[in-house]
Amino acid sequence: MEEKMDEHEMAAFINRREDVKQVAILNTIEDAYRVYKQLKDEGDVRLLHGMMVPVHKKLEIAKVQHNLEKDRDKPLKGISTQIIEAGVDVSFHHITRALPILPSIVQAAVRVNRHFEKDMGALTIVPFFRNGEKNTRNSIYAKPLQRITDRLIFEKNTWLVSEMERLVRKYYKEMFREHTYETAEQAIREAYEGNWTQLSKYQPFGQYDLKLPLHVPWENFKVCQM
Repeated sequence: MEEKMDEHEMAAFINRREDVKQVAILNTIEDAYRVYKQLKDEGDVRLLHGMMVPVHKKLEIAKVQHNLEKDRDKPLKGISTQIIEAGVDVSFHHITRALPILPSIVQAAVRVNRHFEKDMGALTIVPFFRNGEKNTRNSIYAKPLQRITDRLIFEKNTWLVSEMERLVRKYYKEMFREHTYETAEQAIREAYEGNWTQLSKYQPFGQYDLKLPLHVPWENFKVCQM
């Protein structure tokens, strides 16, 4: 666990490390690009995110895999969103992960020293704040799941792989307990008695940003000169 960082501090943290193969996983595309922008002139640096054209993404992942498997002494820095956490067979010496929720932490951990290149690999969890102010984790993960994760993972500074199973079991046990109808009914009763903040854990009473995906074909654009 590390103290909170912004894009500049995370880039500096990555540069200070001596790990030959490392990747940073951010919670949003903009966060990933901001860190990449600080590192793009530092040798072989690869940016991966979900908005890439599929062919381009596949090519970049193939280049990363080739570097990891064939150029084992050549340094590699990857900057990615969550796309690298599932379905991609990669193995890094070190991963820096912007604080998500526990299942994503475990998914990232599986990409550390996956092929046993070293005696031990490490995953560093960092609370990430864009520009030092905006906690972009809130726009991706539900608040109750964040609370459960923080309550468990901040119990100590370092966790071993052998402790993960117990941690995951506790996480899902608490998650199912918080999401039972009984818990929601209790919150309604407490709100009725005047404690309205208890209902903020549930939709539609909690924070909700209405989003509508919109695609405008480029060929339909017309430039009008006034």
